[in-house]
Parts: sequence; structure tokens; C-alpha cells
Amino acid sequence: TSADSSNNIGRDPVTGTKSVTVANGPVILNPSFEQGVDNWFFFTNGNASFTAEPPPGSHGLNSGRIRITNPDSGSNTQLFQKNITLESDTTYSFGLSYYSNTGNSVYVALIKDTAPFTNYGLDLTVNLGSGWSNQSYLFTTTGFSGIVNDARIFFQFAPQGQAGDDYRLDSINVG
Repeated sequence: TSADSSNNIGRDPVTGTKSVTVANGPVILNPSFEQGVDNWFFFTNGNASFTAEPPPGSHGLNSGRIRITNPDSGSNTQLFQKNITLESDTTYSFGLSYYSNTGNSVYVALIKDTAPFTNYGLDLTVNLGSGWSNQSYLFTTTGFSGIVNDARIFFQFAPQGQAGDDYRLDSINVG
């Protein structure tokens, strides 16, 4: 028998991380909003908006912009992408560039896109600064076996978002 199982193919021998792409392209589609809002969904039961706009994007021509107008009118404001393919028990890197005019944080998770909305291993609050920053985080997928293509990455802006908050996201990647 071989000492190297197929689960280790493509893994960095030092960190154990695995860079994954799906057959049709990268894990996150339109990660820098260069194609506008394509592949991204926005939901709010309050008063907020989502657009893809030119600079001050940190990479390329656009960044995703979320503006909170009245957070008191709703409890759920999120930007998300669904139908993400993941492999179980695999360490991934999640990275992004971000900005918030007030420095308010954003909650980020990677979950099953349908009930019971099982968490797939990424579950964190990113403390944003009032200037552009880049962060990356390692996480290991959990909550499923084999390969799934029903993952949703989402950014939750409520309840921490305040009236007048202007969030920018760019270069979002999972790999």
C-alpha cells in the first residue's frame, strides 16, 4: 500500500493546508467584485444597500459596498454566496480585504445553505478597522463527510452595524 493517501494529494507538507478549486473554477466566484454583483446575494429586513463600486477597492477596479441606513428597522443584513464546493476534514484559508468607516465588526460563517444550516467550520467575527486591511484565517471543515456543493459563505452586518456605517469588502477567497 502507498504511504500517501489521496486525501493528502495537494496538501502542503508543512502546514497541511490544501488549495482547492472546483471543476468550474475557484471556490469563491467574483471575489473582488470585478463583475459587479454577479454571484453575490444581499438580504436585509432593515434599511441597507449593497453595490459594487469603483475605488477605493483595495485590489482591482471594484469592491463590494454595504451601507447601513437604519439598522433599528431590521435584525438581518447579510451578503452571501452559495453553492460553494468543499471537501470534508480539509484545512482551508479564508482571506479578505476590508474597510469600515466606523471600524465596526462583521460576522463571517460558512454554513450549509439549507436547514438546518450546519456550520462547516468557519465561524468568526472580523474586527474591521477604519482603513484598508488584509486578513487571513485557517479553518478545517466540519459537519459533513465527503464533498458538498451546498455551502454558503455569509457576512452578517447586524446587529453590530450602525446607521451611517459604510463597509467595503474585496479579494474574498477560500482555498
